[in-house]
Amino acid sequence: PESFFLSPEAAVALLRRGERALGALTYGWLSMGNPDPAGARLAEVRGFLRAHPHVEGLFWDFASLPQKPRSKEEDAMFKRGLEVMADLYASPAGTVVLRAQGIPPNSAGVEGYNDRPYPKRGWCIFESSVGLEAVARLGYEKELREGLEKLPLAKMYDIGKGAATKVAVERVVGGLKPRYDGIVKRIEGAAFTCGGAEKVLVVNLFREYGSHLCRPQPRARLHQ
Repeated sequence: PESFFLSPEAAVALLRRGERALGALTYGWLSMGNPDPAGARLAEVRGFLRAHPHVEGLFWDFASLPQKPRSKEEDAMFKRGLEVMADLYASPAGTVVLRAQGIPPNSAGVEGYNDRPYPKRGWCIFESSVGLEAVARLGYEKELREGLEKLPLAKMYDIGKGAATKVAVERVVGGLKPRYDGIVKRIEGAAFTCGGAEKVLVVNLFREYGSHLCRPQPRARLHQ
């Protein structure tokens, strides 16, 4: 129902509030037509939201972006969503990332069930990497780091059957280029359901995000 969705204006306002009150889910699709055929992901997400009522909205790609079959208008909307998706996961203060790494058993007997591990999926590597990258870099600035540490939630949580656990943010070491190149290599070596074209798309999305992150930003915008 439409009442379950935030309006675009309300979602933007929630993001810009800078309190990590907007969630972004990263997970592996379990089948082509339905990413969560038995409702296992939904149960994990509901468990997190019940324990963290501070989160008022959630980006879940399957529900938040138009899926196939799409009209021309919906296809344009989908492409615009992909263009800004990295910023949504990456926002240091605007979002909290819910990372569902577990692969539940195929209890529903779904044909074509995808049980590929989370770390071997290209989209998952992309979402998880951008989700922590900006926070890791900002950790070198004492004032910004202290401001982020005061927020009510951590930047990323691993969710599953039990209580959610905070994901540690590793500080950038060894230089930015080796780290950046390493993430690109992991994406290029990962699996994509739709093959090479999808891989090129995700690599380009990460490169565009990296280019954006390297540009000087006004300090006030780093909180968003």
